[in-house]
Amino acid sequence: LASRYKNNPTVIGCDLDNEPHGKLTDGGSAWGTGDTTVDWNLAAQKCGNAILSVNPDVLIVIEGVEQVGSKTYWWGGNLEGVGNTPIVLTKPEKLVYSPHEYGPEVFQQPWFDSSSFPSNLEAVWDSAFGYIVKTNKAPLLVGEFGIKDTASFGGKSGTWFKAFIKYMAQQCNSWT
Repeated sequence: LASRYKNNPTVIGCDLDNEPHGKLTDGGSAWGTGDTTVDWNLAAQKCGNAILSVNPDVLIVIEGVEQVGSKTYWWGGNLEGVGNTPIVLTKPEKLVYSPHEYGPEVFQQPWFDSSSFPSNLEAVWDSAFGYIVKTNKAPLLVGEFGIKDTASFGGKSGTWFKAFIKYMAQQCNSWT
């Protein structure tokens, strides 16, 4: 694929895997463990560098995992491991991290039931992925987020959605 799209100017990046997930106890993807059978960090790094060896101009887009250490998060959204074990590419300027983020319509996460909701959300997002931009580690491209329909815009899902749009605008995150 890297060769096929090398000279196609409409292909600007390669998202290596959609939502690598699974809890560690179930053989799911890990980050930074060094275990080549489950470490998404190692696999993404190897794959990204292989792509760059064929097409040095393409962006390498890396999503998070479900669990880092004991912390679980959305599939594709947990990039907490980047802090200690970042992806190392031969062309570091081609690295883009891409979290996925959803509201309570998708799954009722504990932070949606917090008495401090929605003011607790910024800390949740900063911990999972926002710190990457705030500490200038790499750019972020939020690859998935959304709300099912605008009818729920006034409820908890709408509150989450408005808060996330504001967060992305304040942090200068890109999204698709």
